[in-house]
Amino acid sequence: MTNKKEIFFGPSGNSQSFYGEGNTATLQAPAWVSARGLNAFEYSFGRGINIHTAGAREIGAEMRRYGIELSVHAPYFINFASDDPEKVEKSVVYILQSLRLLGAFKGLDVGADASDKEGTDGDNTSGANADGNKTNGVGVSVPGGCGELKTTSPLTASSITEVENEPALSGRPGRVIFHAGSDGKMLRKESFARALDGLRMLLSVKNDSPYKSYLLCPEAMGKSAQVGSVDEVIEMCRLDALMYPCFDFGHINSITQGGLKTKDDFKRVIDKTAAGLDDARVRNMHIHFSKIQYGAKGEIRHLTFADDIYGPEFLPLAEVIAEYRLTPVIISESDGTQAEDAAAMKRIYESVVGKIGK
Repeated sequence: MTNKKEIFFGPSGNSQSFYGEGNTATLQAPAWVSARGLNAFEYSFGRGINIHTAGAREIGAEMRRYGIELSVHAPYFINFASDDPEKVEKSVVYILQSLRLLGAFKGLDVGADASDKEGTDGDNTSGANADGNKTNGVGVSVPGGCGELKTTSPLTASSITEVENEPALSGRPGRVIFHAGSDGKMLRKESFARALDGLRMLLSVKNDSPYKSYLLCPEAMGKSAQVGSVDEVIEMCRLDALMYPCFDFGHINSITQGGLKTKDDFKRVIDKTAAGLDDARVRNMHIHFSKIQYGAKGEIRHLTFADDIYGPEFLPLAEVIAEYRLTPVIISESDGTQAEDAAAMKRIYESVVGKIGK
C-alpha cells in the first residue's frame, strides 16, 4: 500500500516497451509498472473517453492491488475559454464524465453503462476515439470525438456507492488533470476571464456531485495561445480549495524558450506557487515532466530523456523537491519511453536525497 506522505513516480499511459514485451491491455500495466519500482499511473482520456465502467473498475482494482496511485487526464478538446456557451457546457460535462470514470477506477460503484458487455473492458489507454460516433464507457455519445453529448447516466448521490471490501488506494483524493482552453481570437485577458467563469460553472456542479472530494488539476500549458501560464494556473486554483496545480515543466520550459535550466529557475515556480496557494497544494502538487522540442510559439513535440538539446533536465527540479520536502505525483509524458524516464527520475531523486541525508 502507498503512504500519503510518499512521492509518486509513474508514466502517462503505456510505454512502447510495455507492448514490446507482449502486453496488450492496461489491465496488465499495474503489475508491469510496479515491477519497475514505480507507484503512479495516469490514464489519459485525451482524445475521448473510451472505456466502460466495468473495465475501469477492473483496472482500478489492479492498481490498488499493486499500490499504484492513479490519476486521469480529461479530454484535450475541453475549452472553458470559448465564447461559445455550448462548448463551455460540453467542457463541464467532459470533466464530470472524467470524474465519474475516476470514481470507477477508485473502486466506487457508479452504475453500469448502457454499452457495458460482460467480458469487455473497453480499454484504450491513448483515449483515442477512432470510431467516430461512439458511445463510450460513461454513457456519452461523442460524434467525431467532440460532438453532441447525451448523458445517459445521471450524476446523483444515489447512483454511487462504496464497493464492499475494496481496499483504499491511498490517503489522497483522486485527481483529474485538464487543459483549461485556448484564446481563439480573443484578447488574453478576455479569454482567461471566460475560463474562470467556465470553471465556476463546473465547480458549482461538481461540488454538488458524488465526486466533490476529488481534485481538479489545471495544467500549465506549452503554447502561447493556450490558457495555462504559471500565474494563470495559480489563479485558477484559487477558485476552490480542491483545485491543485499541475505544473508541466516541459511546457513551462517551452513557453519560456528554455527558461528552466538551474535550480533557481525551478525554485521561482515553486516559490510563486507558495505565495499564492496553501501549503498542502504546494507540497502535493501534480507534476508532468518530459523534454519537449519548442519553437517561437512554444511546444512542438514531446521527446525522450535521450534529448540533449531542448530540455529541461530533471536534476535541478529533484533538488528543489528534496530541499522543500515536497511530495508530488510526478508523471512522465516522454514519447514512448515514459515508464523508463519515470524510473530515471526516481533514481535521480533518490540520489539527491541520499546525498543530502534526508
